[in-house]
Amino acid sequence: MKEDACPIYRGDAAQILATVRHMALNMLRAEKGKSASIRRKQKIAAMNSDYLEQVIVVGITAASEK
Repeated sequence: MKEDACPIYRGDAAQILATVRHMALNMLRAEKGKSASIRRKQKIAAMNSDYLEQVIVVGITAASEK
């Protein structure tokens, strides 16, 4: 996700960014509508707001089930 291009030096910001990254990857993994790689799903979600919404809803639903 190109974390190296965004250096963060304040407090716990690096850990917070890593947590957000893990959450995003887990949401993409939980979305089973498209049979594509995680990287491809990232690109689709970046270009299509409807798909991004679908990924977020599926991710939140999957997180609430655990």
